[in-house]
Amino acid sequence: MKKLFVKALLTAVLCVSANIALCDNVVTVNVVGVPYMHYVYKMLGDDFNSIENRFLLRYVDENANNFAMKVSAGSADFSVSDIPMPHNELIARKLIQFPVMVTAIVPVVNLPGIDSDKLVLDGPVLAGIMMGDITTWNHASISALNPNLSLPSLRIKTLARSYSSGATLAISTYLAKKSSRFAKNIGVGDSLKWPADVQLMHSGEAIETALSKTPGAISYVEMDVGNIKQMKFVRLKHHTGSIVKADLGFLRSGVVSARATEGENGANSLNGVDFANNWPILLPIYVTLPKNALNDERMTLALRFIYWIFNKGDETIEQSGLVPLPVLLQAQAVKVIRVVRSANGGPLIFNFDL
Repeated sequence: MKKLFVKALLTAVLCVSANIALCDNVVTVNVVGVPYMHYVYKMLGDDFNSIENRFLLRYVDENANNFAMKVSAGSADFSVSDIPMPHNELIARKLIQFPVMVTAIVPVVNLPGIDSDKLVLDGPVLAGIMMGDITTWNHASISALNPNLSLPSLRIKTLARSYSSGATLAISTYLAKKSSRFAKNIGVGDSLKWPADVQLMHSGEAIETALSKTPGAISYVEMDVGNIKQMKFVRLKHHTGSIVKADLGFLRSGVVSARATEGENGANSLNGVDFANNWPILLPIYVTLPKNALNDERMTLALRFIYWIFNKGDETIEQSGLVPLPVLLQAQAVKVIRVVRSANGGPLIFNFDL
């Protein structure tokens, strides 16, 4: 991020001091996205800038509710979101979307004396906790999953998100599959009506603060964020009996087995498959583009950047704590990219060579 800022500043200084048309050669690609992906895309943009020095990425943190309007109006060249846009909205606004990378959603706890990756829960027990049916940490159902842990008699304090969130969509999708009561009483969505005793947080930062200050608390976060903040992760037990933890290895296994549901406007969603050797709660990161470019030059560079991410961005993505798509899903995305047309409706010609 620092290198990208310095390069942009140096370019501006050279333009003014030398009075040359260097500024005209810089093309700013405008992106709106979820805040926690800002740093990842800035690093990827910095890397891409080293081979395409005209390229400058401007990433603006926005509420996901504004993404469709911004992209369709042309004030953003593409958006980065953890909530897939509904199929009918993609069609109405003439947009396309596809996943680019994946993180995991992980239950996190504040249990004094119990380290990260020590506590084990399964889907039905986690659903019971989130619904308020299981209220203490030494409850029999939790103790049965953790015979070697000395569980405190602390009251469970559940923290959830009050706002539209891909993390909520991902964990509710998983819990609804594991508990028919959760599916019926709470349901699946990016914003839910939680039980009255669940404390609602207005941001990821608020969850981090409340979790650290509240013994007995449990919540759910993105794996990359949890690692950076050194939160205490929970392991999950599959119905097969295997126990998995949230790390890049188990996340890769989950991504390799994931399947995208495709439509005429790209991938509507990316769904994990509950195999014994994979982390089961996936959070795909989607890119949304207009079917018709409003500015051919910016869109050409944006598409080259996305194509470069698929071909050259794996190391940066994994260093950020996320997992790149497998080749098959990347190929599906590239097929969608080729649908984008120029501003006049003709083919948008751009060079895939990197």
